[in-house]
Amino acid sequence: MPDMLSLVLRVQPTHDDEIPGWTGRAAQAWFLDALRQLDPALSQTVHDESGLKPFTVSSLMGTGREALIWLRRDQSYRLRITTLHPDLTRLVLNGLLPQWLSHGLTLHDQPFRVLAAVTDPAEELWAGQTTYADLFSRVGLNPFRRELPRTLHFVFGAPTAFNKTVGDSGVKMQINLPQPELVFGSLIERWKRYAGIELHPDLLTFVRECVMVVYHQIETQRVSFERASKGAVTGFVGRVGYQVANGDAFWMRQLATLGAYALYSGVGIRTGMGLGQVRGKVGERESAVNGS
Repeated sequence: MPDMLSLVLRVQPTHDDEIPGWTGRAAQAWFLDALRQLDPALSQTVHDESGLKPFTVSSLMGTGREALIWLRRDQSYRLRITTLHPDLTRLVLNGLLPQWLSHGLTLHDQPFRVLAAVTDPAEELWAGQTTYADLFSRVGLNPFRRELPRTLHFVFGAPTAFNKTVGDSGVKMQINLPQPELVFGSLIERWKRYAGIELHPDLLTFVRECVMVVYHQIETQRVSFERASKGAVTGFVGRVGYQVANGDAFWMRQLATLGAYALYSGVGIRTGMGLGQVRGKVGERESAVNGS
C-alpha cells in the first residue's frame, strides 16, 4: 500500500451548467465531507490539524481561467486529489474511490460521473503513488549518474504563492515569485511533517546559498475566494528551472527528492483549495504547462 497518492479523476458533468471558474474550495469541501461520512474521527483530525494538511485537491483542470465557466455534459474534465499520510491514502483507495466510481461526485451542486481514476504516471503526468522509503531510495540514495544534472525543472500547474514573515514585526507578506528559498522551504517543511525520513539539516541553508533560478516562463493568475469571505490570492503559473551553483551529487539527490515529492505535497499556501499544484524533476526540461 502506498504512503502517498496522486489520484486523477476523469469526470463528466451530467448536464450543462455554469459554475464559478475556481472550484478548489468546493473540491476541498466535497473531499472533507466524503471523508467525514466514511471516517468521522480521521476527518476531524485532518480538519483540526493546524497549518499543513495531509492532502491537496485541485480545481477542475482544463476549464480555462474565466470567473465563470460553462460545463458541457459532452466534455470530460480532471480533478486531482493527493494524500501524504498512509492512513489517509488507504482510506481514499479502499473506501472513497469505490464510492466515487459508483456514485460520482458533486461540485457547486453540479453532479459529475467519474469516468476513470488514474494513478499511473505513464498515463497521466499528474498521477502517481509511492512510499516515502521507495521515493527516497530511488531518488535520494540512488547515484543514477556519476555526476547528476545541476538543473531541476518544475511545472507549476496552478497559481502558487507563499506567506513570508518580514523582519521582527511578525508581519506576513504574500509572495508570488518562485524564489528558491520559498519553493524548497515549503517542500522541506512538508517532508519533515510527514515523511519520517530525515533530510540534511542544512539543506535549506544550501538552497539559500547555492540554488538560483536559471530560467522561467511564468505569469500571474488571480484566484478569488470572495464567496467564502476568504479574499483573493495572486499566484504564478508556468515553468521554472533551478540550477545548483556548486555542491556534489549528495546535495543534488536531496533536492531531486524534494522535486519528486512536489507532485504529492504541493507548494505554498492553500494547497487544500487547489493552489500550488506542481511537479518537478531532474533531467530533460518539460514543455507541459498549466495542468497539462
